[in-house]
Amino acid sequence: MTTPVRYFPVHEVPAVRRGGVIVLHRRGPELAQMLYHKYHADARGFVLDSWKDHTNLIREVKQLPHKLVLVAGGASGKAFIVDLARETGKVVLDTGEATTDKWC
Repeated sequence: MTTPVRYFPVHEVPAVRRGGVIVLHRRGPELAQMLYHKYHADARGFVLDSWKDHTNLIREVKQLPHKLVLVAGGASGKAFIVDLARETGKVVLDTGEATTDKWC
């Protein structure tokens, strides 16, 4: 027997409603603004353009109270996502380019 999967609209995901969301993407600030306007989510966006951004982004994300981080980091982002979750204690999801393909 399989367990049914429940899909939540973005604005109903508990971490988005209660804890806010951080978007790390080439178009991070633009996507965060879209999340705010479309879903009234407490969203912050930062530009993630290459592996050179990782150290500064960990520092920035640590300082924010948001609970969920959506990342489109490419191949070099795989290890970054693990480090980010470990160092910040936040839920970090690799959404990849689906972020822009599905939301914009």
